[in-house]
Amino acid sequence: MNKIRGMEESFKESKVVYLVTFGSTSEKHSRPMTNFNDDPYNIMWFPTYQDTKKVEVLKIMKGSW
Repeated sequence: MNKIRGMEESFKESKVVYLVTFGSTSEKHSRPMTNFNDDPYNIMWFPTYQDTKKVEVLKIMKGSW
């Protein structure tokens, strides 16, 4: 993956980042999430409740990766 200059520093300073998912008809849905991550190029973790719409959507999307 090509890294974007300045991305890591900006990412570390960001308190909020956006989790973007795509619906079945390719509509985008973005959700502000608290940023607990240090590196934009590795796996990111976002604490949330298990019974939320975003978790439901991510479970569906997982099959398309």
